[in-house]
Amino acid sequence: FRRVLFRSQAYIYKADEFNRDSPTFNKDPVDRDNVQICYSKLATNVDELLQMAATECGRYGKTARFQGHDYLECPLTTPARATFACLRK
Repeated sequence: FRRVLFRSQAYIYKADEFNRDSPTFNKDPVDRDNVQICYSKLATNVDELLQMAATECGRYGKTARFQGHDYLECPLTTPARATFACLRK
């Protein structure tokens, strides 16, 4: 019997991403105060999280600073969520 683990890629969490009534539905933010990344510890390392946050905050002329993480908002395949503040350079 062989055990197979499903590994999902990390992605940027967007609240109300699928809510068509949301004013931000299917739109990129004009500015960003923080970035939240859903990930799995089995598939994503710290350097990847830092790079993703730096790239996303950098799109707005900002730098990323780690704020914390939680486990209640992301799906089971990417159960952890890291939050980074996007700060002016």
